[in-house]
Amino acid sequence: MRNRLTMTLAICVISLGVVFPSADLNYQKIIPLDSPLYDYMDYLYIDVGMALPSTARPWSAAEAFFLLERVDKSKLNTDSQLVLQAIEDEIEPVDQVFDLSFPVSLETYVHTDTEHFDDPDEWIRGYEQRRPMVDIVLETWPGEAVYGYSSYQITFPKFTGFSGDSGAVSGFYGSEWISSNIIFLYMKNGGADVDFGVPYRAYGSFGGLNWNMQIGRDKVSWGAGETGNFIISDHLTYHNQGRFTAYAKNFKYTLLTSFFPHPALYYPIIDDVGDFDYARTHNDLVTGLKMFLGHRLEWRLFDDRLGFAITEAIMYQSLENYLDLSVLNPAMVFHNLYIRQNANSIISLDLDYAWKRGLNLYGQIVLDEFALPGEEFPGKDDNAIPNGFGYMLGVKANKPLREGYLFGSFEWVMTDPFLYLRDDGVTKGGQTAEYNSQELGEYGVNWVVAIRRLYQNSKIIYEEEFLGYPHGGDAIVLNANFGYRAIGKWSLGGNVFFMWHGTYDKWTLWSLVDTDDTGDNIPNVSTPTDDHLPDNNGDPTARDTRDAVSHSLVCSAYGEYQLSGNLDLYGQMDFIWIQNPGNRSDMAPITDVQLTLGMTWKL
Repeated sequence: MRNRLTMTLAICVISLGVVFPSADLNYQKIIPLDSPLYDYMDYLYIDVGMALPSTARPWSAAEAFFLLERVDKSKLNTDSQLVLQAIEDEIEPVDQVFDLSFPVSLETYVHTDTEHFDDPDEWIRGYEQRRPMVDIVLETWPGEAVYGYSSYQITFPKFTGFSGDSGAVSGFYGSEWISSNIIFLYMKNGGADVDFGVPYRAYGSFGGLNWNMQIGRDKVSWGAGETGNFIISDHLTYHNQGRFTAYAKNFKYTLLTSFFPHPALYYPIIDDVGDFDYARTHNDLVTGLKMFLGHRLEWRLFDDRLGFAITEAIMYQSLENYLDLSVLNPAMVFHNLYIRQNANSIISLDLDYAWKRGLNLYGQIVLDEFALPGEEFPGKDDNAIPNGFGYMLGVKANKPLREGYLFGSFEWVMTDPFLYLRDDGVTKGGQTAEYNSQELGEYGVNWVVAIRRLYQNSKIIYEEEFLGYPHGGDAIVLNANFGYRAIGKWSLGGNVFFMWHGTYDKWTLWSLVDTDDTGDNIPNVSTPTDDHLPDNNGDPTARDTRDAVSHSLVCSAYGEYQLSGNLDLYGQMDFIWIQNPGNRSDMAPITDVQLTLGMTWKL
């Protein structure tokens, strides 16, 4: 298989020179979300007293150039010149048809608790942050308006198997106190422990001076949040997406579609005896449609000091692969479609304000579900749809200093217990029946999506994640970040994260609530919960065992040093303390110290 892959890559590279004998310069490259360019541009905008640059990301190089041109260079001091040059270097187009590069990264991971922290999501610098041992990157510029990108990573899979008791498991995240990303040191089963689900970034991009369209796999983020955003965060490995953006001086429009496996492919996720059931392979017929459809409108007001964005979206589901093309109307108010069995709508408001030079205030509010005034349910006047709100407030600051920037931020987040959760919309008993709560084993039309993970060559795990805020509902989060970045040379920073998380999670069954707590349904609850009242699709014992709020503290220190233009050294250390792990008061607190050291050589 590896020989066939090598031959295929070689043929592609050779044929590009035949099909595209010449290419003019273009600005349609998509800047990856992990590029420092986004931090650099934020530094400039905050420094000169402007609202943040567009928070619907990623950007094309053309949009980055457009945003850079809006900065009043006369307000910048000499310490800001390096960041200007770094942005220009990143977005400058190249005069060539294709480029093939091979970044090589060597990483070592050390931690102290091999019993409790052996899952990818239990590492602070986890699967999404770890770099592959080798990354084969192919970029193409076949003309003035078209750009292509693919990244084939030689790396470990996120999961190596599953356990009936605990679900998906990994042999590369903590079962040993020390490990690395050097893949040939750990390969077993004739190479079956290599991730063959790649590429995770592969797309085509085309556009013009004020617009861009991207089709393929890439990461997406909508919002200024440091710990995540309410509609779309950057924690998913990829989106199978189609994205259109158009922008002008004070306005930007983004339309996004992103496709995921239908829940019928992996529900119910536990069997009759309460064990996880992942007995699925790539031979299974893939059917059903689950699609995110959203649009985001951004404005800049009051002489560029206020940024204002409205995001509206639906999660559209069809077991029969049926897509009503009318929902694709880019100017539609999705809430007004009224197709509850097929779609769940959501809306958010984002604001950020340049309080003064060097200081930006920002916030988000999201509305997933709430009972309309006067809305009643037959025979149950005290029943209501549970609220699904999320709130975020934050501040970002920076100051130019000696060819670099001091930076810092503070953020507060609170999410309702039922945020992102909902039933399937089916009213059992006819039109006069009351709304039915979700039943055990049933999936909902919710804001939890799945990524297909391949392991052992043919077996499939559907990994479920919140599409929006990574920590989901029923959480209160405080986060402080601070540090210094010498542009193009080195950076050093620290982060303190504290979270109160209640008992509700992505598998909690949606339910009507009794507003006066005297009826037969679940009492109305607030964040954070200390008792799991509904049933749970991923934990049949949740009602009996979850009896406490979980408290998590993470203190991190990180740094990076560019030894030369092609060699980066980096590291991160995290201290984790969790009280009431699993929301169980009978569990003793657990702690871990995690260390990552690495180097990347860009060939």
